[in-house]
Amino acid sequence: RFIIKKFGDIDIKYWAGPAPGPGELFIKEEDDDEWHLLGNPNLLYGWAWKVSENNSGGGSSRDIYLVDDDLYILGFDFSVENTNTTGIYKVNINTNETVRIGEREVTAFIIEGDYIYYASEGSIYRYSLLDCTEELLEELVKASNMIKKLIVLNGNIYWQDELNKKLYNLNGEDLNPGAELDGMKLCGDNKEYLVCTFKETSDSKYRIMIFDNNGDVVFKTSDYTNLSNIYITENMLYFIILLQELYV
Repeated sequence: RFIIKKFGDIDIKYWAGPAPGPGELFIKEEDDDEWHLLGNPNLLYGWAWKVSENNSGGGSSRDIYLVDDDLYILGFDFSVENTNTTGIYKVNINTNETVRIGEREVTAFIIEGDYIYYASEGSIYRYSLLDCTEELLEELVKASNMIKKLIVLNGNIYWQDELNKKLYNLNGEDLNPGAELDGMKLCGDNKEYLVCTFKETSDSKYRIMIFDNNGDVVFKTSDYTNLSNIYITENMLYFIILLQELYV
């Protein structure tokens, strides 16, 4: 199967099914009926790919952005043997020029405003799209621990610890003490809220927390629902309480 992402009158697609291979990145404009190859044919696009002595594999990614004429997407270069890692690549949609953003291993990233945010080896970095410089924001965990999930809202950074599953901010503050993060997503008409759900644990106080653009908690409850059952529109919150979960 292919993932297709629309950017105005431009469509981008890449392979996300089994047996992925290099060069499967395509572009099509609104007035064109045909897909055209895009980028470096040696790259596997849209995958967080890892290689070890005994095997290789990975998962497909939906982290893809178009900024002016530059497409940002994960890539793995099959023409480099043994030492290659997955990284962020910039692909010019007019010239096919393809450039890797830094040498760090990156398997997920977010673009907000003029910055790319990503985690690598337990630290969070910010890369400027304007002057092409990388900034270390914070070293948060040591190996073999890692940052499992990362999300950014108006420059405020939220992340999940791989080992204890808790939710933290960039300062390392536990945002819901005793609770394990279940999921998080941006909601609202302009994606101006962060919704977080938490698993039931003996010490958890809240099962749902919502943060606004300023990083403030604007809603919290011990009621539970799935992340997919939470909606925010016109600054109104809607969610379905799963009653059976209240008696676990």
